[in-house]
Amino acid sequence: MNIAVFASGNGSNFNSILNYFKSHDEVKVTLLVSNKLNCGAVEIARKNNVEVFHYSKKSFPESDIQEIPHRLISFLIQKSISLIALAGYMKIVEPVIIENYSQKILNIHPALLPAFGGKDMYGENVQRAVIDSGVKVSGVTIHFVNENYDEGKIIFQKSFEVNVEDTVESLSGKVKQIELEYYPKVIEQVALGNYTSGDGRIFLTNNINSN
Repeated sequence: MNIAVFASGNGSNFNSILNYFKSHDEVKVTLLVSNKLNCGAVEIARKNNVEVFHYSKKSFPESDIQEIPHRLISFLIQKSISLIALAGYMKIVEPVIIENYSQKILNIHPALLPAFGGKDMYGENVQRAVIDSGVKVSGVTIHFVNENYDEGKIIFQKSFEVNVEDTVESLSGKVKQIELEYYPKVIEQVALGNYTSGDGRIFLTNNINSN
């Protein structure tokens, strides 16, 4: 199975995913899609000989804006991409792409959805909202992407306690540690079909939790 990672930032999650699947027998990361050619993720992709697709209006200056997502879909099909993982991708995925890859697009969110999700809930904004709310538990949510922001079916969650001394920075550090460890494992299980779907809920059939 070929995976495409969509990323716009420094590429820490992309790098973790890439390393996890480097010697995998069944799943390969074969494409990075990014709207920013000067980001860290693109640099990592080029160092590892992973093809990069620059997905931006600047790449298609003469195209009708409505046709641009179809250019990406055609390229994904050409490259036999079966699963997409969003990893710090700072663009909304267009409905036509979601429709063509229904329950084939994963995203990771730095809080326990459905709380602290939606518009403008990303990065430090999320952790500041967590602290301001006074909740005692936070964590990471990995979910399928649907047409509603942060409302796709939840696949996996990992939680941790929020302590009185926690700051935006310390919570971000805890979240990043979980993301780097668990996102590749969840991607693997979904890619291999090791999950059940019923009654609107998703459950992994293999235990990926560390002791």
